[in-house]
Amino acid sequence: MSFLDYLMPKTLYKTWSAHSGEVKIFRMFGVTKLIFGGGVQSLKHDSPGIFRQYWGEAARLITHNVKQAKSILILGLGGGTIQYLLAKAYPGVKITSVEIDPAVIDAAKKYFDLDEISNHIVVQADCFDLLENPQAFNIYEKFDVILVDVNEKGLLSKVPAKTNYLKELSNLLASGGFIAFNFIVSQKDNSKGGILLDLVRTSFPHVSVLKVKNPAFADNWIFYDKSKTASVS
Repeated sequence: MSFLDYLMPKTLYKTWSAHSGEVKIFRMFGVTKLIFGGGVQSLKHDSPGIFRQYWGEAARLITHNVKQAKSILILGLGGGTIQYLLAKAYPGVKITSVEIDPAVIDAAKKYFDLDEISNHIVVQADCFDLLENPQAFNIYEKFDVILVDVNEKGLLSKVPAKTNYLKELSNLLASGGFIAFNFIVSQKDNSKGGILLDLVRTSFPHVSVLKVKNPAFADNWIFYDKSKTASVS
């Protein structure tokens, strides 16, 4: 890559998806970004400063709290950045990702080294469908780590009709397992963060919050619980 190529913004790929709208791969200053749904969904795993961004912070939070993991479930794929980092952190771990949008899966394979992640399975499905009947998607085990990293607008619009959503997540979590939820919260009005926190605490009452500051208009709030004390009543 020439120095001029490094400096100049470049669109590497663009397509339209019925699920996500415009899906675009963009590169500038040596950083490859996956953009859809109104924002940056992933930076490539080898991007400068990745561990100061949400993806690196989330991976560090998980590895700090979970010393050994044999199985990880991630709802939402993006570019597979967290999956790549966790596969490096836990050699031999089996990672299952659930992604509804084939356009996102295709972009991740072409530009984010998705196929280089060992023991990684991508299930193309709506996460709610999978949680309601995991056996239909050949999922029979419980997971040491679950990360919910899906578009929260879609999640919130469906939760009222999917009353067992959090219970179903808890049922897939191994005893002593670790669960985390990533949400985007506005810097100007973080009231939504409180609403989301109350929602998660209805089933995971001991959840804690890690706030990852971003230079843009919104931050990542990661809700996490390592006590496996979900209320399943």
